[in-house]
Amino acid sequence: MRYLQPMMYQERVVHERLARICHGDYNREITLVAEDDGEERSIMGVVRLSKVHATNEARMSILVGDPYQSTGLGAELVRRAINVAKREHLERISTTFTDDNQVMQHICKKAGFEIEPSGSEKLLSASLKL
Repeated sequence: MRYLQPMMYQERVVHERLARICHGDYNREITLVAEDDGEERSIMGVVRLSKVHATNEARMSILVGDPYQSTGLGAELVRRAINVAKREHLERISTTFTDDNQVMQHICKKAGFEIEPSGSEKLLSASLKL
């Protein structure tokens, strides 16, 4: 459900998609990665700010690995993304998530986002004016 709908493995590993994700264009996307640098290095979570063309806004997406859920990592990633957005002089951050995602609702409310129903059924939109 990474993209609010199931995505088949074959779609997730298409070369062009992986190349775009791995080789970010800082003028369009800013990605922060939380990494566990223990014995077996692993990615704990990722937050991405994707700048909206012809605006001074960005869409935020976040993913926290299952072993790191409920540790405060998601809130920390959002906090750091907000700080980066401010340093980049962005005016607004927005995100969309399913209405049953209580954790994301809590994180967004705590960070000062305004949350409202999205145009789609069962989705919420959150935005933060910086």
